[in-house]
Amino acid sequence: MDVRQSDLFFESVDVDALRQSRDQVCLMVAQATTRLSRDRVADEMTSLGCTTSKAMIDAWASPSHTGHNLPFYLVAPFETACRTTLLTDWLVSLHGGSACYGEEALRREVATELAALEVERSEFTRRINSLRKKIGGIS
Repeated sequence: MDVRQSDLFFESVDVDALRQSRDQVCLMVAQATTRLSRDRVADEMTSLGCTTSKAMIDAWASPSHTGHNLPFYLVAPFETACRTTLLTDWLVSLHGGSACYGEEALRREVATELAALEVERSEFTRRINSLRKKIGGIS
């Protein structure tokens, strides 16, 4: 990953979304756990090395608990336990981007490599044709 970003990348952040970001994060935590037992999510996060309790997750999901925010370093274990990328996708979207994962990411990588290969093939074909023309003119 290239650490240098254009100024456009940093200027593209949605400031209005940032103003409401704490509440949005709370709602996403709640949404990510609607079909799951928060006890189970806490247990899985703990098994990943991040000691967590159901009470902590309850507080992260509640906009009224202003002093209990989901720590950034726990987003990846939380998403892993919930089998979601909801928070990551939201963060990336604040900068106007989108993320892809798993098979989709591999398909994009293959497409990029094939495009690069096609450019190389075209260049080689051009050079071969140029050499053939020169050979034809030497006779």
